Amino acid sequence: MRLRGYLDQARAAGDEWLGATAWLMTAGMAENYGNFDEMRVAAVEALDPFRALGERWGLSMALRTIGNIQVLDGDLDGAVAAFTEASHLLAEVGHREDLSQVQLRLAEVAARQGDLARARELSAAVRSAAESDGSAIDRGIAATWWAT
Repeated sequence: MRLRGYLDQARAAGDEWLGATAWLMTAGMAENYGNFDEMRVAAVEALDPFRALGERWGLSMALRTIGNIQVLDGDLDGAVAAFTEASHLLAEVGHREDLSQVQLRLAEVAARQGDLARARELSAAVRSAAESDGSAIDRGIAATWWAT
């Protein structure tokens, strides 16, 4: 596959950001193919370089990927930790749509843990923020969650 070759080249280039981004893209590709073992490894490989660079959005993406795997693995406490850190990073950079998605993932995990009050609280906060000053995407994300 040509894409794998390009990602390998990017990781070998010696640029930390490019390498971390290539790992993140590898995780996404692995997810698309249902290869969760590769997804897990690639997301973890992206963490340290993004942390060292102080690259908050990339780090939040790696954390969200890890959180998704932890949900699948049944490690709900680990997922909460990953999604919580990601939400703090996204709040720092002001990325509302991604923040809304992460907060709704936290609501989903709360529901899986049996804390329905917390799940409602989190999702209601996302909906309220989206309705008051969210983008069309933000409002759509919140509305979709409430419709299910």
